[in-house]
Amino acid sequence: MLNEFGPERIRDTPIFETAFIGAAKGGMRPVVALMFVDFFGVCFDAIYNLMAKNIYFSAMIH
Repeated sequence: MLNEFGPERIRDTPIFETAFIGAAKGGMRPVVALMFVDFFGVCFDAIYNLMAKNIYFSAMIH
């Protein structure tokens, strides 16, 4: 993949589920391989927290 897409698009990162979700929210499109299903819950924790903050910061609360 590195040869095909180049170092600007391919990054070898440590396993950090919250960062993967944050990168996706920031406009990047990460392709993530979670090795264990237990890490899936950590990803959803980040999603739930980001959703709550987006609603608060965008003044959608009436």
